Amino acid sequence: MSSIPTGEVADVLEQAADLIETVGWIQGSEEQRDNGIVIGYCAIGAMRAVNCGILSATEHALGNWLWGLPNHVIIHRGVANWNDQPGRRAAEVIDAMKSCAKDLRNEAVPS
Repeated sequence: MSSIPTGEVADVLEQAADLIETVGWIQGSEEQRDNGIVIGYCAIGAMRAVNCGILSATEHALGNWLWGLPNHVIIHRGVANWNDQPGRRAAEVIDAMKSCAKDLRNEAVPS
């Protein structure tokens, strides 16, 4: 995937999912504010808010997970477009982020 530890990427995914659960989920932009207070994040916006420094690696991991690709394949498949798909629900985004993080952690455990 990258030189960033898998556990760190999993941490960002879990924290981003928690942020969406706590603050709210949106489509069409990375974040939405009301009177200067963030009231919602999309998947990318939440990952950026948690740790902008590894956004690319985290987005690749989630994108690869969404499209069933091995984590070592670096491909951008449009996580933002997936987030913004009509009919998408917050619960789907949160579940995908948490499930991807869990799978990343399971891969990192030596068998």
